[in-house]
Amino acid sequence: MSDHDNVQGQTPVLPLVAIGVLLALTLAIVATVRLLGIPAGSEPAGSLVDRELHFEDLGGGFIAVVDARSEDRLEFIGPGEHGFLRATVRGLAQQRLREGGGPGEPFLLSGREDGRLLLEDPVTGRLIDLTAFGHTNAGVFARLLTAEAEIQ
Repeated sequence: MSDHDNVQGQTPVLPLVAIGVLLALTLAIVATVRLLGIPAGSEPAGSLVDRELHFEDLGGGFIAVVDARSEDRLEFIGPGEHGFLRATVRGLAQQRLREGGGPGEPFLLSGREDGRLLLEDPVTGRLIDLTAFGHTNAGVFARLLTAEAEIQ
Protein backbone atom coordinates (compact mmCIF):
# COMPACT_ATOMS: atom_id res chain seq x y z
CA MET A 1 0.00 0.00 0.00
CA SER A 2 1.10 3.48 -0.73
CA ASP A 3 0.79 6.62 1.37
CA HIS A 4 -1.86 7.82 -1.07
CA ASP A 5 -4.25 4.99 -0.10
CA ASN A 6 -4.00 5.85 3.62
CA VAL A 7 -4.85 9.54 3.07
CA GLN A 8 -8.02 8.70 1.15
CA GLY A 9 -9.36 6.47 3.91
CA GLN A 10 -8.96 9.04 6.70
CA THR A 11 -11.82 11.26 7.83
CA PRO A 12 -10.83 14.93 8.23
CA VAL A 13 -11.03 15.53 11.98
CA LEU A 14 -10.63 19.32 12.17
CA PRO A 15 -13.84 20.22 10.22
CA LEU A 16 -15.86 17.76 12.32
CA VAL A 17 -14.53 19.24 15.57
CA ALA A 18 -15.31 22.78 14.33
CA ILE A 19 -18.89 21.82 13.44
CA GLY A 20 -19.36 20.20 16.87
CA VAL A 21 -18.05 23.28 18.69
CA LEU A 22 -20.28 25.58 16.64
CA LEU A 23 -23.33 23.44 17.33
CA ALA A 24 -22.59 23.31 21.08
CA LEU A 25 -22.07 27.09 21.19
CA THR A 26 -25.35 27.73 19.36
CA LEU A 27 -27.29 25.48 21.73
CA ALA A 28 -25.68 27.16 24.76
CA ILE A 29 -26.65 30.64 23.52
CA VAL A 30 -30.24 29.61 22.79
CA ALA A 31 -30.58 27.95 26.20
CA THR A 32 -29.17 31.03 27.96
CA VAL A 33 -31.56 33.39 26.15
CA ARG A 34 -34.56 31.18 26.96
CA LEU A 35 -33.60 30.71 30.62
CA LEU A 36 -32.99 34.43 31.16
CA GLY A 37 -36.25 35.37 29.42
CA ILE A 38 -34.63 37.82 27.02
CA PRO A 39 -37.38 39.01 24.62
CA ALA A 40 -37.06 38.35 20.90
CA GLY A 41 -36.09 41.28 18.70
CA SER A 42 -39.18 40.85 16.53
CA GLU A 43 -41.57 42.41 19.05
CA PRO A 44 -42.97 45.72 17.82
CA ALA A 45 -41.77 48.88 19.48
CA GLY A 46 -44.18 50.71 21.75
CA SER A 47 -46.70 53.09 20.31
CA LEU A 48 -45.98 56.81 20.61
CA VAL A 49 -49.34 57.88 19.28
CA ASP A 50 -52.36 56.09 17.94
CA ARG A 51 -55.77 56.95 16.61
CA GLU A 52 -58.87 54.91 15.92
CA LEU A 53 -60.33 55.74 12.52
CA HIS A 54 -63.44 55.05 10.48
CA PHE A 55 -63.29 55.40 6.69
CA GLU A 56 -66.81 56.19 5.53
CA ASP A 57 -67.80 55.63 1.91
CA LEU A 58 -70.00 58.60 0.99
CA GLY A 59 -70.77 57.41 -2.53
CA GLY A 60 -69.63 58.92 -5.80
CA GLY A 61 -65.99 58.16 -4.92
CA PHE A 62 -65.99 60.36 -1.80
CA ILE A 63 -64.57 59.16 1.52
CA ALA A 64 -64.72 60.75 4.96
CA VAL A 65 -61.99 59.92 7.48
CA VAL A 66 -63.49 60.13 10.97
CA ASP A 67 -61.87 59.94 14.41
CA ALA A 68 -63.75 57.04 16.03
CA ARG A 69 -63.46 58.44 19.57
CA SER A 70 -64.53 62.04 19.00
CA GLU A 71 -66.52 61.39 15.81
CA ASP A 72 -64.82 64.44 14.25
CA ARG A 73 -64.31 64.40 10.49
CA LEU A 74 -60.57 64.66 9.95
CA GLU A 75 -60.39 64.62 6.18
CA PHE A 76 -62.66 64.57 3.18
CA ILE A 77 -61.20 62.72 0.20
CA GLY A 78 -62.58 63.33 -3.27
CA PRO A 79 -62.72 60.96 -6.23
CA GLY A 80 -59.27 60.04 -7.54
CA GLU A 81 -57.41 61.46 -4.53
CA HIS A 82 -55.04 59.49 -2.27
CA GLY A 83 -54.96 56.27 -4.27
CA PHE A 84 -52.65 54.52 -1.78
CA LEU A 85 -54.98 55.27 1.13
CA ARG A 86 -57.99 54.09 -0.86
CA ALA A 87 -56.35 50.83 -1.95
CA THR A 88 -55.02 50.05 1.53
CA VAL A 89 -58.31 50.66 3.31
CA ARG A 90 -60.28 48.87 0.58
CA GLY A 91 -58.09 45.78 0.98
CA LEU A 92 -58.56 45.76 4.75
CA ALA A 93 -62.32 46.31 4.46
CA GLN A 94 -62.72 43.51 1.89
CA GLN A 95 -60.81 41.06 4.07
CA ARG A 96 -62.96 42.07 7.03
CA LEU A 97 -66.14 41.39 5.05
CA ARG A 98 -64.83 38.01 3.85
CA GLU A 99 -64.22 37.03 7.46
CA GLY A 100 -67.74 38.06 8.50
CA GLY A 101 -66.92 41.44 10.07
CA GLY A 102 -68.69 44.70 9.44
CA PRO A 103 -67.77 48.37 9.20
CA GLY A 104 -68.60 49.18 12.85
CA GLU A 105 -65.19 48.51 14.39
CA PRO A 106 -62.56 51.24 13.75
CA PHE A 107 -59.11 50.68 12.30
CA LEU A 108 -56.11 51.53 14.48
CA LEU A 109 -53.38 53.81 13.09
CA SER A 110 -50.20 53.80 15.22
CA GLY A 111 -46.96 55.73 15.10
CA ARG A 112 -44.25 53.63 16.78
CA GLU A 113 -41.13 54.60 18.71
CA ASP A 114 -38.95 53.03 16.02
CA GLY A 115 -40.45 55.32 13.34
CA ARG A 116 -42.82 52.79 11.82
CA LEU A 117 -46.38 53.69 10.96
CA LEU A 118 -48.83 50.79 11.26
CA LEU A 119 -52.45 50.35 10.25
CA GLU A 120 -54.25 47.51 12.02
CA ASP A 121 -57.63 45.93 11.62
CA PRO A 122 -58.51 44.63 15.11
CA VAL A 123 -61.33 42.51 13.63
CA THR A 124 -59.09 40.40 11.36
CA GLY A 125 -55.78 40.98 13.16
CA ARG A 126 -54.17 42.15 9.91
CA LEU A 127 -51.35 44.65 10.40
CA ILE A 128 -49.82 46.74 7.61
CA ASP A 129 -46.46 48.48 8.01
CA LEU A 130 -47.17 51.62 5.99
CA THR A 131 -43.53 52.78 6.10
CA ALA A 132 -42.65 49.84 3.86
CA PHE A 133 -44.45 51.65 1.02
CA GLY A 134 -42.26 54.75 1.14
CA HIS A 135 -42.31 58.15 2.76
CA THR A 136 -44.88 59.70 0.42
CA ASN A 137 -47.44 56.92 0.81
CA ALA A 138 -46.95 56.65 4.57
CA GLY A 139 -47.20 60.44 4.84
CA VAL A 140 -50.83 60.35 3.72
CA PHE A 141 -51.63 58.27 6.80
CA ALA A 142 -49.15 60.07 9.09
CA ARG A 143 -51.13 63.31 8.68
CA LEU A 144 -54.17 61.56 10.13
CA LEU A 145 -52.42 60.94 13.44
CA THR A 146 -52.37 64.64 14.26
CA ALA A 147 -55.15 66.01 12.02
CA GLU A 148 -57.62 68.40 13.55
CA ALA A 149 -61.35 68.21 12.89
CA GLU A 150 -62.54 69.85 9.68
CA ILE A 151 -65.29 72.43 9.80
CA GLN A 152 -68.49 70.58 8.97
